[in-house]
Amino acid sequence: MGRRLGVFSGALTAMMWASALTTFWIESGGGQEGFLGNVIGILPDVTDIAPWLIALLFLIVMAGIAQNLPKLWQAGGGGK
Repeated sequence: MGRRLGVFSGALTAMMWASALTTFWIESGGGQEGFLGNVIGILPDVTDIAPWLIALLFLIVMAGIAQNLPKLWQAGGGGK
């Protein structure tokens, strides 16, 4: 579970940075000329679905906690 969560959170972070770069480039009037303009022009703009991706991250974290909760209760020994 930890590896999947790490991959998802890393991909989410990279996608958010790419989206921020694309939005900044477009709004600052950076133009679309040259190699840099072409590369930035193909990056995805995920500002519309970003809240859903963050919610999905929290659901994955909650699923991991719920999956490991019985192990945590057994390790605690019930207060004995």
